[in-house]
Amino acid sequence: MAKQYENDKKKVRRYLLGLSAVVLAASAIILCVGWGGEDNFKKDFLYEIITAILFATITVVAINLSDWLVFKDDIERSHDADIAKRIWNLLKAEKAEDNIIQELYDEEAAKTVMKNSIAYFNNKISSDFCRLVTKCSNVIRENFEYIVKVDKNSNKRFFIEQELRYIRNYIPSKEITIERPCMKCAFSFSTNELDAKLSDNSFFFREEISDTDIIDAIKELIARGKKEDIAHLLNFKAFLFHKERPFLQTIDEIIIDNETIIFKIFIDDKFINIKENKMISYEGMVTCSYATMPTSNFYCVFADTIIGKTKFSISFGRDIIRDIRKNVKFITYLTLPSEDEPGDKPDDPTRITYPSERKASFETFETIFPRSGFVVNWDSAYLTD
Repeated sequence: MAKQYENDKKKVRRYLLGLSAVVLAASAIILCVGWGGEDNFKKDFLYEIITAILFATITVVAINLSDWLVFKDDIERSHDADIAKRIWNLLKAEKAEDNIIQELYDEEAAKTVMKNSIAYFNNKISSDFCRLVTKCSNVIRENFEYIVKVDKNSNKRFFIEQELRYIRNYIPSKEITIERPCMKCAFSFSTNELDAKLSDNSFFFREEISDTDIIDAIKELIARGKKEDIAHLLNFKAFLFHKERPFLQTIDEIIIDNETIIFKIFIDDKFINIKENKMISYEGMVTCSYATMPTSNFYCVFADTIIGKTKFSISFGRDIIRDIRKNVKFITYLTLPSEDEPGDKPDDPTRITYPSERKASFETFETIFPRSGFVVNWDSAYLTD
């Protein structure tokens, strides 16, 4: 529709300009030919007619050009408003016949409208998003997925597996703008040090190591000058995504900060998107697995704002619990823009579900604000022998 409107407008404009040009040329010819007559009355009369014609021609041209130049923005704004209304009707359509496609005269027109609309709204959302980052936070996580598994190995020792993936959007500090973008992951032996790291939004991943055997093994590697073997001990791997494909990364630098191990992975340009306000965006994933002290709980704290879909799932081995619905409590302390508790309504965008007897899942499409989280607790009385 919009394309047909523009084509019709161009045809009318060409027609008016062509007609004006013909009238203007004819008037000039008549003026040149008729001006040579001897009758002053005829000459004056001809002069008046030609003046009126020229004035009318100039008026037509001026109106046409003003419509094109002056009112062009108003026409585009009206078009955007119409598109917005159509998109809204599409999103809330309850029946197939309410679909926006039914209102358009052909498939190509539908594709054009949808393509232009998506581009228009993406630009609007991108600008608003960047302003939000600038004013409220230097880091926003997007499409956050965290998978945890608690189990026992063949020696009946507890171990934990983790996989964390999300899109990280951040604005570098002015002091480090010259530093190459990097992915930082921290493993700490101290709860106090880990809490301090929660205030440092430069980290992609933070975790506490509680098993004394693992801690002693790491300290021994450090003392022997073999800190590069720590990643292997923790089965730590880092990935960056390019066109939805994960690429395994090498650890470029290992920093020992008191009782905290920091892995730094420098990010190549192909994994980075630069958005408005010089905001950097990349998608990363880390995996790790290691022994842990016998435990009956797991804490998850969101240190940064999260938008898009957030999904956390935790599963247990057969030797940990019998029935997750009966044996496990899932307690949230989330700060969400909603007054309802998760799962209060069937269509609630925030839900806690149990896909199997030993797996629990938390999902939400709401924005999660910093320092929110939840605790998964399985009472030791329910532990199997």
